[in-house]
Amino acid sequence: MEIPSVQDLAFLGQQFEKHSPRLLRFVQGRLDERLTRVVGCQEILQSAFVRAQEKWQKANRQLPIDSYVWWYGIVRDCSIDTYRHHAGDKRDFHRNIPLPANSSIQLADVFRTDSLETPSRQLIQQETRDLVHNAVEKLSEQDQEILWMKHKDSLTHREIAEILKVGEEAAAKRYSRALVKVGKFFKEDNGNQGGT
Repeated sequence: MEIPSVQDLAFLGQQFEKHSPRLLRFVQGRLDERLTRVVGCQEILQSAFVRAQEKWQKANRQLPIDSYVWWYGIVRDCSIDTYRHHAGDKRDFHRNIPLPANSSIQLADVFRTDSLETPSRQLIQQETRDLVHNAVEKLSEQDQEILWMKHKDSLTHREIAEILKVGEEAAAKRYSRALVKVGKFFKEDNGNQGGT
């Protein structure tokens, strides 16, 4: 393999630095706490930079390295590989990183209302959070994944579409269907509890 020039590495490093705060938040949000005891988020980002350098060189420096989605894909792949290495899971099930153990709680928090002052209102808020958590838990992995990408990774529909290799409209529809399912499951559970 050809040795990259100092200018090439500097340019690649600048692009990486531009996206690294957002990529770090992605890794921190995705890695299960059990895995973070073994491997650090910075270690995954360093592996991703090395992989990006190799990909960029193999493609004769013709890749869209200024695109967050390109970097996101590389960091996501490194996260998956790290997870599989440490979990001993070599299968290729949609190449997804399992969401953290508390992911449905984190997604439920996205939909919660602001903190309320009175104890009774706080109880209502907690019950609502539990209902949303239960609704999210009932979703398929793919539906949870698209909600996570939108709300926790802060990706646009266009970015999600690029990552999933579908059209932007298809990504938006998948997201909308996942939200509708959350609403349906929420209503069902809320009705079973006698209406909160």
